[in-house]
Amino acid sequence: MRKISVEGKTVKELEKYLIAGKINGNKDFKDLFSQWRFWLLVLLLGVIIYLVYAHWNFRQESKILYSELSQLKVENTTLKERIAAAEMARAGEQASPQAPQTDPSPYIYHTIQKGDSFAVISNRYYRTEVFASDLAKFNGIPKQTRLQVGQIIRVPKEPDPAWKK
Repeated sequence: MRKISVEGKTVKELEKYLIAGKINGNKDFKDLFSQWRFWLLVLLLGVIIYLVYAHWNFRQESKILYSELSQLKVENTTLKERIAAAEMARAGEQASPQAPQTDPSPYIYHTIQKGDSFAVISNRYYRTEVFASDLAKFNGIPKQTRLQVGQIIRVPKEPDPAWKK
C-alpha cells in the first residue's frame, strides 16, 4: 500500500490526487463506481424480469379463474332450475314424465390436457379441424397461443353456422 504525504500540500493538490483515483494501492474510484453501477443494473434487470414473470403469471391465473367463474355461473343456473323443478314436484305440479331433459347450457367446458390444441379440440367435438381458429376467436385467445394444462375453454355443442367450413 502506497502512502501519500500530505505535509506541505494544499487542499487543491490533495483533491486532484484523489480525483485522479490514486489511493489505497492504486485503486481507481472510477472502477469502484463502475462496479457499483454494474451491480445496480443487474439488480434492476432482476426486478424487471421478476415483474414481467409475475404479470404473465397473474394474467394466466386470471384467465383460468374467469373460465371457472363462467362454468360456476352455468352450474348455478342449472342448480336453480333443478331446485325449482323439485319444489314444483313436491307441490304436486309435476311436469310430464316423458318431457325430455334439456341442458340449459349451449356450451361444453373443456379442461385442457397435455397435447391439446384448438385443432385437436375441434377434431374431438366436431370431427374436423376446420373450426380451430373459430374456437380460438370464440374464447378470445389468439390461435398461436399455447394452451395451458388445466385451462378451461368453452366449446359450443354445435359449431356456429357463421363459422366457415
